[in-house]
Amino acid sequence: MSKIIKHSDGRLRESYTEIIHESGLRAYLIPKDFSTTYAVVGVPCGGLNNSFFKDGKRYSFPFGMAHFLEHKLFANPDGEDLFEKIAESGAYCNAYTSFDKTAYLFSISGDIKKPLEILLEGFTTPYFTRSNVKNEAMIISEEVKMYLDDPYDSLFFAMLGAMYNNPNCKQSVCGSVESVCSITPKMLHQYYDAFYGPDSAVLCIAGKATEDEVIEVLDRVFKKEHSKTSKGVKKDLTPEDEGVRKNFVFLENSIPIPIFNLGIKITPPDKENVRERLRHDVACNMICEHYFSECDEFISSFFESGELSHPIKFSYDSAENISLISLYGETEDWQQITSRIKDHVISLKDTPIDDDELTILKRVVLSHHLATFDSTGDIANEFLSYALEGFDILDLPNLINGIDTDYINSIINRSFKKENICVAIAAQSKED
Repeated sequence: MSKIIKHSDGRLRESYTEIIHESGLRAYLIPKDFSTTYAVVGVPCGGLNNSFFKDGKRYSFPFGMAHFLEHKLFANPDGEDLFEKIAESGAYCNAYTSFDKTAYLFSISGDIKKPLEILLEGFTTPYFTRSNVKNEAMIISEEVKMYLDDPYDSLFFAMLGAMYNNPNCKQSVCGSVESVCSITPKMLHQYYDAFYGPDSAVLCIAGKATEDEVIEVLDRVFKKEHSKTSKGVKKDLTPEDEGVRKNFVFLENSIPIPIFNLGIKITPPDKENVRERLRHDVACNMICEHYFSECDEFISSFFESGELSHPIKFSYDSAENISLISLYGETEDWQQITSRIKDHVISLKDTPIDDDELTILKRVVLSHHLATFDSTGDIANEFLSYALEGFDILDLPNLINGIDTDYINSIINRSFKKENICVAIAAQSKED
């Protein structure tokens, strides 16, 4: 018997229904009277998770396992990819793999029951053979080569490899040509059995879907033979030191204008404390908005002076025991400009965020969060990220408002120092 729990927040004027299915799967229904309904099912494994412990034994896999499984999961004995069957029902479908999760999704303007059943059937009935795995390896190898041709993507992972001990950081989530070609059906089954039990999966549906419709599909799909468990699986996390492994990395590339990526390693809090990790991520996003957006005088000065042809961009990435801020752009004079940026980052400890600035930053982050509720795709994917962590998304405003200046400035003081910064350059030669 499924358990149904209603959640709502009068301040946000948002609500959702939580269904805890007897198989262990957790489903979340976010009602939206929009033209399309969006469904996504995900599991907590991604590009960083190429090894794990189960029943006291360590299992290790080639780079790119989670992504390969994403590609191959919807294979069917009759030769037709189940994604094609979902598309035949009038739905748009896709899948993605990030550092720490894998997700399968569709959006549709009509009835969701048929595509939802196909999606979950594919999720519960893997079909791997030597032939279809070998053919998929060839396809993914071409995808790997495509990413290798992207200088920004290659530079980012070269920088991560210089910053972190985790060997999975050195490759994109796709893996390498060599690692992809070494993956076997047995490996895929072992990996699937570890992470794809319904008790570790989360289903999020935003749009027009009723509890009865969803439970009816779940009851049909998650029969006893499909009710495997992911209990007893522990991720193998590489211990990380304070500071980066290398402060500089150079990647030779034939691009006409050199590009740079300056990474700031942030020491994340205890992984087991979910609320604290999410609080830390929100604070880091506030720091980025405050110091590294185009509104910042220092950041905008490079573009306004003509030293850079495009504004400096920033990103914040966080997954498991990895947390970093990246600043990237392109310039002929990369030595001088990256040196100035590095000195500026270190000096930011002398300009802490005050109460008035923090109030504005909270409003900015909260407005970004509220905007996701205006898109079924955005809210379903954001909901998935928080639900996989076991966090109630309606509690996010409280988490945002609970950040104070002492906390946010402690992150700056702890992280914005020379030993935490890595400069990565891609250019034709170091003399460029």
